[in-house]
Amino acid sequence: MVNSSSLVKPLAMKLVPVLRIFAEAFYSLLKLLPMHNRLVLMTRRNVTSSLDFELIEEYVARECPGVEVVVMYHPMGNKVRYLFTLVQELYYLATSKWAVTDSYQISISLFPLRRGVRVAQVWHSLGAIKQFGRLTVGLEAGSSEEVANLMKMHENYSVVAAPSSATAEVFAKGFGVPREIVEVIGSPRIDYLVNVDRAWARQELVQKYNLDPERPIYLYAPTFRDHATVPVAELVEPLQDSNAQLMLQIHPRDAQTVGTVPGLIVSREPELLRLLAGADGMITDYSGAVYEAGILGVPVAFWAYDIEDYRRSPGFTFDFESELADLITKSPSEAITLLDEQASAHSDGFARFMDTYIETRDDQNCRRLAKTLGLPLKGTVAREHS
Repeated sequence: MVNSSSLVKPLAMKLVPVLRIFAEAFYSLLKLLPMHNRLVLMTRRNVTSSLDFELIEEYVARECPGVEVVVMYHPMGNKVRYLFTLVQELYYLATSKWAVTDSYQISISLFPLRRGVRVAQVWHSLGAIKQFGRLTVGLEAGSSEEVANLMKMHENYSVVAAPSSATAEVFAKGFGVPREIVEVIGSPRIDYLVNVDRAWARQELVQKYNLDPERPIYLYAPTFRDHATVPVAELVEPLQDSNAQLMLQIHPRDAQTVGTVPGLIVSREPELLRLLAGADGMITDYSGAVYEAGILGVPVAFWAYDIEDYRRSPGFTFDFESELADLITKSPSEAITLLDEQASAHSDGFARFMDTYIETRDDQNCRRLAKTLGLPLKGTVAREHS
Protein backbone atom coordinates (compact mmCIF):
# COMPACT_ATOMS: atom_id res chain seq x y z
CA MET A 1 0.00 0.00 0.00
CA VAL A 2 1.10 3.51 -0.77
CA ASN A 3 1.62 5.95 2.08
CA SER A 4 -0.64 8.83 1.10
CA SER A 5 1.38 11.38 3.07
CA SER A 6 4.41 10.65 0.90
CA LEU A 7 2.45 12.04 -2.04
CA VAL A 8 2.40 15.48 -0.45
CA LYS A 9 5.63 17.14 -1.50
CA PRO A 10 7.52 19.44 0.88
CA LEU A 11 6.88 22.36 -1.47
CA ALA A 12 3.13 21.73 -1.32
CA MET A 13 3.31 21.63 2.47
CA LYS A 14 4.75 25.13 2.40
CA LEU A 15 2.35 26.41 -0.25
CA VAL A 16 -0.88 25.30 1.42
CA PRO A 17 -0.78 27.92 4.22
CA VAL A 18 0.02 30.65 1.69
CA LEU A 19 -2.76 29.61 -0.68
CA ARG A 20 -5.14 29.34 2.24
CA ILE A 21 -4.56 33.00 3.15
CA PHE A 22 -5.54 34.16 -0.33
CA ALA A 23 -8.45 31.71 -0.54
CA GLU A 24 -9.82 32.81 2.83
CA ALA A 25 -9.65 36.46 1.79
CA PHE A 26 -11.60 35.66 -1.37
CA TYR A 27 -14.00 33.49 0.61
CA SER A 28 -14.66 36.38 3.01
CA LEU A 29 -15.82 38.52 0.09
CA LEU A 30 -18.11 35.74 -1.14
CA LYS A 31 -19.70 35.55 2.29
CA LEU A 32 -21.00 39.10 1.78
CA LEU A 33 -23.29 37.82 -0.99
CA PRO A 34 -26.90 36.89 -0.18
CA MET A 35 -27.58 33.38 1.10
CA HIS A 36 -30.07 31.20 -0.76
CA ASN A 37 -32.38 28.37 0.19
CA ARG A 38 -29.97 26.04 -1.51
CA LEU A 39 -28.56 22.61 -0.69
CA VAL A 40 -25.21 21.81 -2.27
CA LEU A 41 -24.10 18.17 -2.58
CA MET A 42 -20.33 17.80 -2.95
CA THR A 43 -17.91 14.93 -3.48
CA ARG A 44 -14.23 14.51 -4.34
CA ARG A 45 -14.62 10.80 -5.06
CA ASN A 46 -13.87 9.59 -8.57
CA VAL A 47 -17.53 9.12 -9.49
CA THR A 48 -19.93 10.62 -12.01
CA SER A 49 -23.05 9.69 -10.10
CA SER A 50 -24.03 8.89 -6.53
CA LEU A 51 -27.12 7.00 -5.45
CA ASP A 52 -27.08 8.87 -2.13
CA PHE A 53 -27.06 12.22 -3.92
CA GLU A 54 -29.78 11.12 -6.34
CA LEU A 55 -32.01 10.05 -3.45
CA ILE A 56 -31.40 13.29 -1.54
CA GLU A 57 -32.11 15.36 -4.64
CA GLU A 58 -35.35 13.48 -5.32
CA TYR A 59 -36.48 13.77 -1.71
CA VAL A 60 -35.78 17.52 -1.49
CA ALA A 61 -37.60 18.16 -4.78
CA ARG A 62 -40.62 16.27 -3.43
CA GLU A 63 -40.70 17.29 0.23
CA CYS A 64 -38.77 20.55 0.63
CA PRO A 65 -40.54 23.27 -1.37
CA GLY A 66 -38.43 26.24 -2.37
CA VAL A 67 -35.07 24.53 -1.82
CA GLU A 68 -32.68 24.52 -4.78
CA VAL A 69 -30.24 21.61 -5.09
CA VAL A 70 -26.80 21.86 -6.73
CA VAL A 71 -24.71 18.69 -7.23
CA MET A 72 -20.93 18.96 -7.64
CA TYR A 73 -18.81 15.96 -8.70
CA HIS A 74 -15.24 17.20 -8.38
CA PRO A 75 -12.68 14.36 -8.21
CA MET A 76 -9.10 15.34 -7.47
CA GLY A 77 -7.43 14.79 -10.83
CA ASN A 78 -5.56 17.74 -12.26
CA LYS A 79 -4.41 19.73 -9.21
CA VAL A 80 -4.13 23.01 -11.12
CA ARG A 81 -7.64 22.63 -12.54
CA TYR A 82 -8.93 21.91 -9.06
CA LEU A 83 -7.88 25.39 -7.94
CA PHE A 84 -10.48 26.79 -10.35
CA THR A 85 -12.99 24.20 -9.16
CA LEU A 86 -12.30 25.30 -5.59
CA VAL A 87 -13.47 28.81 -6.44
CA GLN A 88 -16.81 27.39 -7.59
CA GLU A 89 -17.14 25.28 -4.45
CA LEU A 90 -16.39 28.23 -2.18
CA TYR A 91 -19.01 30.33 -3.96
CA TYR A 92 -21.73 27.74 -3.38
CA LEU A 93 -20.67 27.14 0.23
CA ALA A 94 -20.74 30.89 0.91
CA THR A 95 -24.20 31.38 -0.58
CA SER A 96 -26.03 28.16 0.38
CA LYS A 97 -27.70 27.38 3.70
CA TRP A 98 -26.99 23.66 3.64
CA ALA A 99 -24.31 21.29 2.33
CA VAL A 100 -23.84 17.52 2.24
CA THR A 101 -20.63 15.67 1.41
CA ASP A 102 -19.77 11.97 1.23
CA SER A 103 -15.99 12.37 1.44
CA TYR A 104 -13.26 14.63 2.79
CA GLN A 105 -13.89 17.95 1.07
CA ILE A 106 -11.13 20.57 1.05
CA SER A 107 -13.52 23.48 0.57
CA ILE A 108 -15.60 22.41 3.57
CA SER A 109 -12.90 21.46 6.07
CA LEU A 110 -9.97 23.75 5.27
CA PHE A 111 -11.77 27.11 5.51
CA PRO A 112 -14.06 28.64 8.16
CA LEU A 113 -17.70 28.24 7.11
CA ARG A 114 -20.11 31.13 6.90
CA ARG A 115 -22.15 31.57 10.06
CA GLY A 116 -25.41 29.61 9.90
CA VAL A 117 -24.34 27.12 7.21
CA ARG A 118 -25.15 23.51 8.17
CA VAL A 119 -22.94 20.71 6.80
CA ALA A 120 -23.68 16.99 6.96
CA GLN A 121 -21.16 14.23 6.36
CA VAL A 122 -22.97 11.28 4.74
CA TRP A 123 -20.06 8.90 4.33
CA HIS A 124 -19.90 6.86 1.13
CA SER A 125 -19.92 3.64 3.14
CA LEU A 126 -22.56 2.57 5.65
CA GLY A 127 -19.83 1.54 8.04
CA ALA A 128 -16.16 0.72 8.31
CA ILE A 129 -14.57 -2.69 8.60
CA LYS A 130 -11.08 -1.31 8.12
CA GLN A 131 -9.87 1.82 9.88
CA PHE A 132 -10.03 5.12 8.00
CA GLY A 133 -9.48 8.85 8.38
CA ARG A 134 -8.07 9.93 11.75
CA LEU A 135 -7.80 6.30 12.85
CA THR A 136 -5.06 5.72 10.25
CA VAL A 137 -2.99 8.84 10.95
CA GLY A 138 0.64 7.77 11.30
CA LEU A 139 0.03 4.34 9.76
CA GLU A 140 1.37 3.18 6.41
CA ALA A 141 -2.13 3.40 4.89
CA GLY A 142 -2.88 6.85 6.31
CA SER A 143 -1.66 10.41 6.36
CA SER A 144 0.93 11.82 8.69
CA GLU A 145 -0.21 13.87 11.69
CA GLU A 146 1.31 16.92 10.01
CA VAL A 147 -0.71 16.49 6.83
CA ALA A 148 -3.94 15.69 8.69
CA ASN A 149 -3.64 18.84 10.77
CA LEU A 150 -2.50 21.01 7.88
CA MET A 151 -5.49 19.97 5.77
CA LYS A 152 -7.87 20.11 8.76
CA MET A 153 -9.04 16.58 8.04
CA HIS A 154 -12.82 16.22 8.48
CA GLU A 155 -13.42 19.50 10.31
CA ASN A 156 -16.45 21.82 10.15
CA TYR A 157 -19.22 19.21 10.15
CA SER A 158 -22.48 20.15 11.84
CA VAL A 159 -23.62 16.54 11.82
CA VAL A 160 -22.26 13.14 10.78
CA ALA A 161 -24.89 10.59 9.74
CA ALA A 162 -24.59 7.05 11.08
CA PRO A 163 -26.85 3.97 10.82
CA SER A 164 -26.35 2.73 14.41
CA SER A 165 -24.93 3.69 17.78
CA ALA A 166 -21.98 1.32 17.31
CA THR A 167 -21.21 2.79 13.88
CA ALA A 168 -21.52 6.28 15.38
CA GLU A 169 -18.71 5.44 17.80
CA VAL A 170 -16.51 4.30 14.90
CA PHE A 171 -17.35 7.38 12.81
CA ALA A 172 -16.61 9.74 15.70
CA LYS A 173 -13.10 8.28 15.94
CA GLY A 174 -12.56 8.03 12.17
CA PHE A 175 -13.61 11.63 11.53
CA GLY A 176 -12.08 12.92 14.75
CA VAL A 177 -15.31 14.65 15.79
CA PRO A 178 -17.25 14.81 19.08
CA ARG A 179 -19.57 11.83 19.52
CA GLU A 180 -22.52 14.17 20.13
CA ILE A 181 -22.54 15.46 16.52
CA VAL A 182 -22.71 11.91 15.12
CA GLU A 183 -26.43 11.19 14.90
CA VAL A 184 -28.10 7.85 14.27
CA ILE A 185 -30.22 8.97 11.33
CA GLY A 186 -29.09 6.39 8.78
CA SER A 187 -27.99 6.94 5.20
CA PRO A 188 -30.05 7.84 2.10
CA ARG A 189 -29.07 4.63 0.32
CA ILE A 190 -30.91 2.56 2.91
CA ASP A 191 -34.20 3.99 1.59
CA TYR A 192 -33.31 2.36 -1.75
CA LEU A 193 -32.05 -0.89 -0.27
CA VAL A 194 -35.19 -1.65 1.73
CA ASN A 195 -37.52 -1.00 -1.21
CA VAL A 196 -35.65 -2.22 -4.30
CA ASP A 197 -37.21 -5.03 -6.31
CA ARG A 198 -34.34 -7.52 -6.40
CA ALA A 199 -36.00 -9.71 -9.05
CA TRP A 200 -36.29 -6.69 -11.35
CA ALA A 201 -32.69 -5.66 -10.58
CA ARG A 202 -31.48 -9.16 -11.44
CA GLN A 203 -33.38 -9.16 -14.72
CA GLU A 204 -31.81 -5.81 -15.62
CA LEU A 205 -28.36 -7.24 -14.86
CA VAL A 206 -28.98 -10.35 -16.97
CA GLN A 207 -30.12 -8.32 -19.96
CA LYS A 208 -27.40 -5.66 -19.77
CA TYR A 209 -24.49 -8.10 -19.47
CA ASN A 210 -25.98 -11.01 -21.45
CA LEU A 211 -25.86 -13.34 -18.45
CA ASP A 212 -27.44 -16.77 -18.09
CA PRO A 213 -30.60 -16.24 -16.01
CA GLU A 214 -30.51 -19.87 -14.82
CA ARG A 215 -27.07 -19.59 -13.20
CA PRO A 216 -26.15 -17.73 -9.99
CA ILE A 217 -24.54 -14.31 -10.39
CA TYR A 218 -21.69 -13.71 -7.95
CA LEU A 219 -20.16 -10.28 -7.53
CA TYR A 220 -16.54 -9.75 -6.52
CA ALA A 221 -16.16 -6.32 -4.94
CA PRO A 222 -12.75 -5.80 -3.28
CA THR A 223 -11.97 -2.73 -1.25
CA PHE A 224 -9.96 0.14 -2.74
CA ARG A 225 -6.32 -0.94 -2.84
CA ASP A 226 -4.63 2.18 -4.20
CA HIS A 227 -3.24 0.52 -7.36
CA ALA A 228 -2.14 -2.71 -5.64
CA THR A 229 -2.64 -5.85 -7.73
CA VAL A 230 -5.96 -7.62 -7.25
CA PRO A 231 -5.53 -11.38 -7.97
CA VAL A 232 -9.00 -11.80 -9.40
CA ALA A 233 -7.88 -14.59 -11.76
CA GLU A 234 -7.55 -16.87 -8.73
CA LEU A 235 -11.32 -16.68 -8.25
CA VAL A 236 -12.15 -17.69 -11.80
CA GLU A 237 -10.63 -21.19 -11.72
CA PRO A 238 -12.79 -22.49 -8.81
CA LEU A 239 -15.88 -21.44 -10.76
CA GLN A 240 -15.37 -24.53 -12.93
CA ASP A 241 -16.70 -26.54 -9.98
CA SER A 242 -19.56 -24.11 -9.43
CA ASN A 243 -22.46 -23.18 -11.64
CA ALA A 244 -21.98 -19.46 -10.96
CA GLN A 245 -21.05 -16.51 -13.14
CA LEU A 246 -18.55 -14.01 -11.73
CA MET A 247 -18.78 -10.24 -12.12
CA LEU A 248 -16.11 -7.80 -10.98
CA GLN A 249 -16.80 -4.35 -9.56
CA ILE A 250 -13.53 -2.61 -8.84
CA HIS A 251 -12.50 0.90 -7.90
CA PRO A 252 -11.67 2.95 -11.05
CA ARG A 253 -8.16 3.68 -9.76
CA ASP A 254 -7.51 -0.06 -9.37
CA ALA A 255 -8.94 -1.12 -12.74
CA GLN A 256 -5.58 -1.22 -14.52
CA THR A 257 -4.30 -3.87 -12.08
CA VAL A 258 -6.74 -6.52 -13.33
CA GLY A 259 -6.05 -6.93 -17.04
CA THR A 260 -8.02 -9.40 -19.16
CA VAL A 261 -9.21 -12.49 -17.31
CA PRO A 262 -11.08 -15.16 -19.32
CA GLY A 263 -14.42 -16.03 -17.73
CA LEU A 264 -14.66 -12.74 -15.84
CA ILE A 265 -17.43 -10.21 -16.49
CA VAL A 266 -16.23 -6.71 -15.68
CA SER A 267 -18.88 -4.25 -14.53
CA ARG A 268 -19.32 -0.92 -16.29
CA GLU A 269 -21.54 0.46 -13.53
CA PRO A 270 -20.53 3.61 -11.66
CA GLU A 271 -22.54 2.50 -8.63
CA LEU A 272 -21.97 -0.81 -6.85
CA LEU A 273 -25.40 -0.90 -5.17
CA ARG A 274 -27.39 -1.42 -8.36
CA LEU A 275 -25.20 -4.40 -9.20
CA LEU A 276 -25.46 -5.77 -5.69
CA ALA A 277 -29.25 -5.59 -5.76
CA GLY A 278 -29.27 -8.02 -8.70
CA ALA A 279 -26.55 -10.37 -7.47
CA ASP A 280 -27.02 -13.79 -5.88
CA GLY A 281 -23.89 -13.48 -3.75
CA MET A 282 -20.92 -11.20 -3.07
CA ILE A 283 -17.28 -11.95 -2.36
CA THR A 284 -15.31 -9.13 -0.81
CA ASP A 285 -12.30 -8.68 1.43
CA TYR A 286 -12.83 -5.73 3.75
CA SER A 287 -15.25 -3.57 1.76
CA GLY A 288 -18.04 -1.68 3.48
CA ALA A 289 -20.36 -3.01 0.77
CA VAL A 290 -20.98 -5.94 3.10
CA TYR A 291 -23.43 -3.76 5.07
CA GLU A 292 -25.53 -3.12 1.96
CA ALA A 293 -25.40 -6.82 1.09
CA GLY A 294 -26.69 -7.65 4.56
CA ILE A 295 -29.65 -5.29 4.22
CA LEU A 296 -30.50 -6.76 0.81
CA GLY A 297 -30.15 -10.34 2.06
CA VAL A 298 -27.38 -11.08 -0.46
CA PRO A 299 -25.08 -13.89 0.80
CA VAL A 300 -21.50 -12.76 1.48
CA ALA A 301 -18.07 -14.32 1.85
CA PHE A 302 -14.77 -12.67 2.79
CA TRP A 303 -11.76 -13.67 0.67
CA ALA A 304 -9.12 -12.17 2.95
CA TYR A 305 -5.95 -13.42 1.25
CA ASP A 306 -3.80 -10.58 2.63
CA ILE A 307 -5.33 -10.22 6.08
CA GLU A 308 -1.92 -10.05 7.79
CA ASP A 309 -1.09 -6.89 5.84
CA TYR A 310 -4.44 -5.29 6.61
CA ARG A 311 -4.24 -6.24 10.26
CA ARG A 312 -1.04 -4.18 10.46
CA SER A 313 -2.26 -1.23 8.39
CA PRO A 314 -4.88 0.18 8.22
CA GLY A 315 -6.18 -2.27 10.84
CA PHE A 316 -9.79 -3.12 11.69
CA THR A 317 -12.43 -1.22 13.66
CA PHE A 318 -13.64 -4.34 15.47
CA ASP A 319 -12.51 -7.95 16.02
CA PHE A 320 -13.14 -8.85 12.39
CA GLU A 321 -11.40 -12.22 12.45
CA SER A 322 -13.29 -13.40 15.52
CA GLU A 323 -16.78 -12.00 14.96
CA LEU A 324 -17.06 -13.14 11.32
CA ALA A 325 -14.72 -16.12 11.48
CA ASP A 326 -17.13 -18.57 9.78
CA LEU A 327 -17.29 -16.38 6.66
CA ILE A 328 -13.57 -15.52 6.30
CA THR A 329 -11.18 -17.57 4.20
CA LYS A 330 -7.88 -17.23 2.38
CA SER A 331 -8.95 -19.83 -0.18
CA PRO A 332 -10.74 -18.62 -3.34
CA SER A 333 -12.46 -21.99 -3.77
CA GLU A 334 -13.75 -21.86 -0.18
CA ALA A 335 -15.08 -18.36 -0.81
CA ILE A 336 -17.11 -19.70 -3.75
CA THR A 337 -18.33 -22.61 -1.62
CA LEU A 338 -19.46 -20.24 1.13
CA LEU A 339 -21.68 -18.49 -1.41
CA ASP A 340 -22.92 -21.74 -2.94
CA GLU A 341 -24.00 -22.83 0.54
CA GLN A 342 -25.35 -19.35 1.45
CA ALA A 343 -23.40 -19.62 4.68
CA SER A 344 -23.99 -16.01 5.77
CA ALA A 345 -27.76 -16.62 5.86
CA HIS A 346 -27.18 -19.18 8.61
CA SER A 347 -24.40 -17.34 10.45
CA ASP A 348 -25.24 -16.11 13.94
CA GLY A 349 -22.10 -13.98 13.85
CA PHE A 350 -23.19 -12.19 10.68
CA ALA A 351 -26.70 -11.62 12.08
CA ARG A 352 -25.19 -10.04 15.22
CA PHE A 353 -22.85 -7.98 13.06
CA MET A 354 -25.75 -6.54 11.05
CA ASP A 355 -27.90 -5.90 14.13
CA THR A 356 -25.00 -4.07 15.77
CA TYR A 357 -23.94 -1.83 12.89
CA ILE A 358 -27.21 -1.19 11.00
CA GLU A 359 -30.23 -0.05 13.02
CA THR A 360 -32.04 2.28 10.60
CA ARG A 361 -33.44 -0.36 8.23
CA ASP A 362 -36.44 1.65 7.05
CA ASP A 363 -37.29 4.14 4.29
CA GLN A 364 -37.13 7.27 6.44
CA ASN A 365 -33.39 7.95 6.14
CA CYS A 366 -33.64 10.90 3.74
CA ARG A 367 -36.35 12.43 5.89
CA ARG A 368 -34.25 12.17 9.05
CA LEU A 369 -31.30 13.77 7.26
CA ALA A 370 -33.45 16.66 6.00
CA LYS A 371 -34.91 17.23 9.47
CA THR A 372 -31.51 17.10 11.15
CA LEU A 373 -30.05 19.61 8.70
CA GLY A 374 -33.03 21.90 9.22
CA LEU A 375 -34.41 21.87 5.69
CA PRO A 376 -37.98 23.21 5.43
CA LEU A 377 -40.23 20.16 5.09
CA LYS A 378 -43.83 20.34 3.92
CA GLY A 379 -46.03 21.52 6.77
CA THR A 380 -43.08 22.62 8.95
CA VAL A 381 -41.15 25.80 9.56
CA ALA A 382 -37.41 25.80 8.83
CA ARG A 383 -35.23 25.88 11.94
CA GLU A 384 -32.63 28.59 12.36
CA HIS A 385 -29.14 27.56 13.53
CA SER A 386 -26.60 29.96 14.98
